[in-house]
Amino acid sequence: MPISQKNQQQIIDTIAQIASSQYKINKQELLEDFSKLSIAVSKKFAWDIAAKQLGLQKHELYRWFHDTWERNRLGSVEKVDVQIIKQEIQKALQNQIQLDKTFQQKLKQQLTKEYHRNSFTVAFNNQKRIILASLEKKSSKHGTPKQQITNNASTELNGVQEANSIVDILKQLIK
Repeated sequence: MPISQKNQQQIIDTIAQIASSQYKINKQELLEDFSKLSIAVSKKFAWDIAAKQLGLQKHELYRWFHDTWERNRLGSVEKVDVQIIKQEIQKALQNQIQLDKTFQQKLKQQLTKEYHRNSFTVAFNNQKRIILASLEKKSSKHGTPKQQITNNASTELNGVQEANSIVDILKQLIK
């Protein structure tokens, strides 16, 4: 059965019931306090039993809970934090800093609150894509000869020299 709005409550009830039996926690407490339910299922949880009871695949249920339900409970990234993400990506590109996991972890610490990993990743990737598209558009505004692209890329990234194109530079920084 595909997971729909209609059966989401049934799924959460089943997960809470299994977690309640497994960890001797009151089911109603788990249903009323998202953080308790989330902590309970982050331990060794019987996803296979829950999936079987619900007629779902184990991986489908697990993914729905962690990537959809939790993210919806925590909300999307606030505008002020999107702005911080944008500014930090721009600074990183200007300073030739790779936009890797370490960069992302440091960036998360600068935000006003903690976000679900998927919410952060979506906001981060959206801002990165917008910035890269903007830089690429600027570099190709005056035609596409290699020399113009190299000059534009060098200007955009504060002196990066001997580049074939801004796209090559940005791909190297994002690795």
